[in-house]
This record gives sequence, C-alpha cells and structure tokens, in this order.
Amino acid sequence: MTDSSPSLPSARPPDVLERIALQMASSLDLQVVLTTITQGLVEELDAAFARIWLLGPGDLCAACYKAAACADRSRCLHLAASAGLYTNLNGEYRRTPLGALKIGKIAQGWGAVFTNDVLGDERLPNKSWMSENRLQSFAGYPLSFRQELLGVLAMFGRRPLTEAEFNRLAVFAHEAAIAIKNAQLFTEVEQLKNRLHAENLYLREEIKVEHNFGEIIGQSEAIKAVLKLVEQVAPTDSTVLIQGETGTGKELIARALHNLSARKARPFVRVNCGAIPATLVESELFGHEKGAFTSAIQRRIGRFELADGGTIFLDEVGELPLDAQVKLLRVLQEQEFERLGGTQLKGQRAGDRRHQPRPPCHRQGRIVSRRPALPVARVSHRRPPATRPIHGRSASGHAFHEQVRQEAGKTT
Repeated sequence: MTDSSPSLPSARPPDVLERIALQMASSLDLQVVLTTITQGLVEELDAAFARIWLLGPGDLCAACYKAAACADRSRCLHLAASAGLYTNLNGEYRRTPLGALKIGKIAQGWGAVFTNDVLGDERLPNKSWMSENRLQSFAGYPLSFRQELLGVLAMFGRRPLTEAEFNRLAVFAHEAAIAIKNAQLFTEVEQLKNRLHAENLYLREEIKVEHNFGEIIGQSEAIKAVLKLVEQVAPTDSTVLIQGETGTGKELIARALHNLSARKARPFVRVNCGAIPATLVESELFGHEKGAFTSAIQRRIGRFELADGGTIFLDEVGELPLDAQVKLLRVLQEQEFERLGGTQLKGQRAGDRRHQPRPPCHRQGRIVSRRPALPVARVSHRRPPATRPIHGRSASGHAFHEQVRQEAGKTT
C-alpha cells in the first residue's frame, strides 16, 4: 500500500539508515539489535518515536488491553522495543492482536503503510494526539524473513519524509528482519548450549556417583548424599570423623576420601586400634628407637611415619588406652610426635611439609585426615547399618552376583 507523498529534499545524508544497519548487524544480542534500530530512527531520522513488535504466543490474554479485538489468542504481537516519546513496554499497546488495529493490520492484511498526511489518512486513528505532538509522517513495515512473519517496525516522524526515504525504509525493514532473525537464532543456540552444559554437568555428577567410588555401590538418595559429601571433603586438609555401626562401610568411605584427594599416590595406612596390645600402642603408632625397651633391637618406623604424605586411617580409635589417646591428641593438635625412646620431634615442624603423615580419620573413632590433622576441622556423617533396609540393596545385590559369577567363570 503506497502513498502519493510529495518529493521533498532529504534532511539527512543518504547513508543514515546504512549506518544504523551496520550497527544493528554488528550485534547478536537481540535486545541490542532492537534498541539500535528504534534509537537510531529517533536520533538519525527525526522520528518522534519508533517501536518494534515481535510475534509471540498469546500470554497475557486475561489482562490484555486489546483482548476484545483479538480473534486468535494463540499468537499476537509483543511490544519489544520503544524509543523517543514513549519507552514504556508495559502500556496499552504491549500486546497487539494480529489483523486488528493499524499495527496488527500491517502484520496481517495491509502490508506496508507510509504517509506524510497523518491527519488525513483514515487508516491512522487518534488524530488529536497526533496533532498535539505535531506528527507529520508515519511509516510501518512488516518484518519478514523468508516468508516468516517476525513482527512490525513502525515510526512517527516530526517532518515529512521523501519518497526515497520511504523506499529506503522498506529496504531497511528487510535488513532489520535479517538482523533480528540472526539474533533470535543466536539466542536459541545460546539457550540450547546452556541447557546442554547444565545437562552435561548433571550427567558428569551421575557418572561420578555411579563409577568413581570403586567398591561403593548404591543408587539411593542417601548413598548419593554421602558420596557428594565425600567429594566435597576429599580435596581439603580437614580431619574427617566417620561414624556408623558395624557393617556400614566406614573403611570404604575412608578409602574413597583418600582416592579422591591430592595424596592418592601416597600410602593409605589402616590401623586397627582395637587389635593393638596396650603395651605396644606407642611403638605401633609412633615407632621406636633401638634400645627403647628390652626387645627393641633395631629402630622401627611407626604407622604415622609410614603414612608419610598419604592417609592414616585409625579404626576403632576409642579402643585405645587413655594414656595413648592423650598422646594421639597431641599429634592431632600439635602436628608432631616422637618415636618411643627418641628425642627428635617428627612432624610438620621437623622438616618439609610434604614429608608429613596425612593423619587421621575417626570412626566411632576412625580418623581420616589430610596432614597431621587438626581436630577443629572435622567433618562427620552418619550412615545406616547394613541391617536396616536401604534403597541401594538391589544395586549392591546385582554387583555381588556379577562378582561371584565372574570369579566362578559362569555365564548367565
């Protein structure tokens, strides 16, 4: 639909719209593209205001100002950008029905509308408002990309536009549609990329839970929560307290902590404190020098030194004699110890930090820790005993069945 507007001299250089087109084509951010278009028309082409509506779903039908004029509520035009006299995107024209009002008819029915006689053109309502704002020209173009309707670009001008400017605006609308479509596609790709990234992280977590804990088998939320806690604690230098009844797999948790830590290449030393005779506790844990007692015919390295750079796991530490527990407390607090019969302190203060044992881990007294341990940095977690029903039983039963089958060389 055309208008026989008089040919007037252009008030702006012919490359104004080209400059705006270059700016909008330089961005893939949809909102930046829309703002560049509307703001550019206001600043460069004397538009009183310029707006862009984009086609979208019918989402505000119950509260829409134009609901009475909307025949098809599945889709409508969404006000996406506005510059000049009005910048509010949530006003009366935030949604426009297809085929209704001037904007809806430009999108569906009329096609392009442009005129320098806004007061005399019957297609344009609100004559008093246009007169009050001294508007002289109007141009509205459907935004289409390969036969796909994207929306509508419209502007009111403060001066008459030349025929060449109207023609150039039609080309500009086509360029704007391409820039908008590119930005929309880029946004979709980014959303899919972010979704894929989130799903990838989730799957990685699932893989960690299912495959990265060796002998720990289970799919229940409870066991997953335990393994998640193990992952959080393992990289730290904290002393870890593992509590649980017999058969709950406390040593497996301790090994998992060690295997996921930075010290996994160093020894994991397990000490059953309940099986050590009271008279040999100090010698077993801290070692002894030659001649420290009658049968000490040579120097012996204790379990703490043996775990140098790794992890020492003290099982049933509550079974230790009280005097041995006091000495163990010094190791935890002071991060140093002496061999029985010796005078030289062993531990962090005696040499390079990398040569220190990676102490303890309590469990009912088991202690797993990442260096001579500090009791103030303690993490604990309880697990149900094996005698109680747990959701992971089917998974562990299947794994046990597979293990027995492979050892027996059977096939199923």
